[in-house]
Amino acid sequence: MTCKAQRKKSVPDAGQCKTESESALCHLSSVASSFEDPKVCRSGAVRRSSRLRQRISPYLQDRKLSVVTPPISKDEADAEDDIKRVARARRKTIKAGPKGQNDAEGEVKMPTEVIRVHGLPRQVNFYGLIQELVTPNVFRLLVATCLLNQTKGRAAMPIFWELLRRWPDEHSLAEADVVELTELLQPIGLHNIRARRLISMSKTMVEIPYDERNSFKSRDKTAPDTPISIYPGVGRYAIDSWRIFVAGGGASVGLGGAKPVSPFDTCADNEEKPDMLIGTVSTMTPNDAKIEPEWKSVMPLDKELRAYLIWRWAKEGQVWDPLDGLVSAP
Repeated sequence: MTCKAQRKKSVPDAGQCKTESESALCHLSSVASSFEDPKVCRSGAVRRSSRLRQRISPYLQDRKLSVVTPPISKDEADAEDDIKRVARARRKTIKAGPKGQNDAEGEVKMPTEVIRVHGLPRQVNFYGLIQELVTPNVFRLLVATCLLNQTKGRAAMPIFWELLRRWPDEHSLAEADVVELTELLQPIGLHNIRARRLISMSKTMVEIPYDERNSFKSRDKTAPDTPISIYPGVGRYAIDSWRIFVAGGGASVGLGGAKPVSPFDTCADNEEKPDMLIGTVSTMTPNDAKIEPEWKSVMPLDKELRAYLIWRWAKEGQVWDPLDGLVSAP
């Protein structure tokens, strides 16, 4: 007999209930019988989902599982502790960062970011930017700023030095094959735009050679007029770099020491223009000593240029803030 038939048999008919109490009981019985056990279907069988939840594998019934651990000798335990101790010490050394090429125990350290990018450590007259290495060559400066725009130095610098090896000046880059240049720039992204922009910039530099006495209106309204504003692709970052590292001799004037040269620089540009790229930095002085150097009035937006100015102002014994400018002496 089915559940429905049993319910019909157990529930009395309303016509058979003579008194009011019997009628109320009949009504409650009919309502209660309408709710069936969700685990029981109409045929009286238990649902499959309930059977699956309640089923236990016969292999696990009445069986106690135990994990047998082989005994470890004291020597083996000490050896494992030594291995873990060495691993922890190595991780701490890596997190602490390198303090030099070799430590007191002779362990080789990882090179710093500046050494990896430029092949040179930080020095008294070298903070660690590519602008310090390529200036006062404006062509190199503009190529470097174009590649560094929205790209990290560790990715852009190998491409930069390879580009200079193939096309060392604006005359050769102006005649470059756009397909070859695009393939070279492909790993750092924006290769199509950068290739066309670099070729256009080089052609303009051939037509209108760089002269610091010129002044052209900048495309960026927040940037002043400069001699490089006429070249395609020159924005605020390139203009700030020119004002800091080229104008009036650049911020390197007064630092002293020989101009740092990257070991990655294999171009022959140094031999072609010895008056610009060879010699000590201290020999490059502004045209007029009474005029305030251009780099002292720059308020750059780039974080790397800001960090350089903080370092450079500290060389002057002053405290410089990226938002407020010169604050006070330390």
